[in-house]
Amino acid sequence: VKEFKTTVEEFNSNSLNKEEGKNNSYKITFVNENGNEQAKTFDKVEYTRRASLLYNDLLSSIDEMGESISQQEIRQILIEILEKFC
Repeated sequence: VKEFKTTVEEFNSNSLNKEEGKNNSYKITFVNENGNEQAKTFDKVEYTRRASLLYNDLLSSIDEMGESISQQEIRQILIEILEKFC
């Protein structure tokens, strides 16, 4: 019973540690032209003032497009930008 209890406690501890890591990082998976998956993981960072300006400019540019560009196209553009920086 003690061994079982220890195993369960270790499992719960490991699960909590993994959950904490998920809160401080991003994981993006891309599928290349050969069908192979490539996962990239990044830690979250605090924005500098300049990064906040970029974030706001990007959102503003997307909003200015209105309905002249679809959500799917916006998503595609953003993913392609992410791929370039990975």
